[in-house]
Amino acid sequence: MPLPKRINDTVHRFSPIFLADRRCNANIPTAVDFDNDWNPTNNETNYELAIKTYQNLIDKPAQYRSKGLANIYYEAIASKTHVYLTFYLFYPHDAGDNCAFGIKQPGGGHQNDASSMMLIVRKGKSAEDDKLEHVIMSDHEQISVLLPEEIKTADGKPIISISSGNHTMEAVKPESQLPAREDNYYFGDKLGEKYSLVRIFDSLWKQRNNSKLFCTNLGFTEITGARFCQADDGIKGRGTPPWAPWARTFVEGGRLSCGFAGKCLSFSDPINAFKHLYQNDGTYSTEYDFNPYSIGSSSSSF
Repeated sequence: MPLPKRINDTVHRFSPIFLADRRCNANIPTAVDFDNDWNPTNNETNYELAIKTYQNLIDKPAQYRSKGLANIYYEAIASKTHVYLTFYLFYPHDAGDNCAFGIKQPGGGHQNDASSMMLIVRKGKSAEDDKLEHVIMSDHEQISVLLPEEIKTADGKPIISISSGNHTMEAVKPESQLPAREDNYYFGDKLGEKYSLVRIFDSLWKQRNNSKLFCTNLGFTEITGARFCQADDGIKGRGTPPWAPWARTFVEGGRLSCGFAGKCLSFSDPINAFKHLYQNDGTYSTEYDFNPYSIGSSSSSF
């Protein structure tokens, strides 16, 4: 289901600027299949190979966007009054806090990592007239709902800091000074590193039933499609693999909002997931203009 141009304009208008320490080689977001396969258990090895193959990858990652590097996933769903945007950053290697652990190093870090966020944008007459209303962050299911005035922006785009190595997201406060460009990536900034946007519906969603990519989702059901498979490499002390983008929740109540199939309400039915933010707003629409994941859509089911 193609994304309508009007919604696509909103995606590009508000796609965030992501700041990340360039001194850690684990901080470049990639496509899951940057290595031309859907096997998640070889991503660390193949990412290490990519660093060796593309010798200026760490310095200039935007040059390799066509190789699946400096890629960021997104999805957009629209009601009559709002556009709900998800941005999902995938990494082949979690290097732990402060980039402490190398690839396959015992004691910390793990293969494959992801962080994500959502934006709620009120529609205007055109994308230039759209208005950012909420930025929603989720860190291990601890939800933060922020207003635009609580976040530093550039050209209307929210600025998000990525913690080095473990990729935790944090909104940059308006009064904060931005870090030095020589030590940090500015992904998405007009003077920084460009990134390619990859729509979830056209990529990862098509792989949701690939049991070699996604394994048992919640531990008590055999439905696939919610969590990346993990290599049994015998290395102790490594963390767990990340959730798929549709299985990451942005509402209080955690995994209960995701159902047995792992498709979270905030991803597939954002009107109802976030209606509590608009309880006293009589203009908040409960009707979708565009939602390929809604009940009844031929592409929505697992």
